[in-house]
Amino acid sequence: MDPEDKSRIHRKWTSNKIQVVVATVAFGMGIDKPDVRFVIHHSISKSIENYYQESGRAGRDDLPADCIVYFGFADIFRISTMVVMENTGQQKLKQMLEYCQNIDRCRRSLMAVHFDEVWDDEGCEQMCDTCRQAKDHVNLDITQHAREVLHVLELAASMDEKLTPLKLLEAWMGRGPAKRRKMIQTTALSRPQAEAVIVRLLLQGYLR
Repeated sequence: MDPEDKSRIHRKWTSNKIQVVVATVAFGMGIDKPDVRFVIHHSISKSIENYYQESGRAGRDDLPADCIVYFGFADIFRISTMVVMENTGQQKLKQMLEYCQNIDRCRRSLMAVHFDEVWDDEGCEQMCDTCRQAKDHVNLDITQHAREVLHVLELAASMDEKLTPLKLLEAWMGRGPAKRRKMIQTTALSRPQAEAVIVRLLLQGYLR
């Protein structure tokens, strides 16, 4: 945007003539508007530190505010290429991914642990989604699924073929060359479940 347009929109937003601004994270730096009620991330941040800064723009007047993160499978690898030259970029992205994938621990406690602070889960007062929602998840042994994924990779390597994460997912789900489809055990999992297995294997270091 032109600097003049940017300044005009900023002034209108600050004076509440505009309710919503869609912007890059750079817009939020230095903003101290006390009554921001929502910070919505269209995809994950590069690190927990970044997310903490960005989401911290909401609720500075001490009234309730919501921070929402949307992310999809492809986001992980798009951001991974952006941080590849940073010393600890991949590690920080992995920490952010673990934070987003968490379904059973208070998010505020995860944030506190990350910043070496002491936190009692009861202090959350059901302000985060994991504390607010019933514990309706189940543990699942994904050993067999993991073997299937690794078999797809081994087969690709034997054919001197490199697989992107997306191609790995597609192959495991039975899409791609017919020759390869005959040689692998395709999954019966839904796409979101298959994505979750691959992300888990990445987080645990079986894939990189």
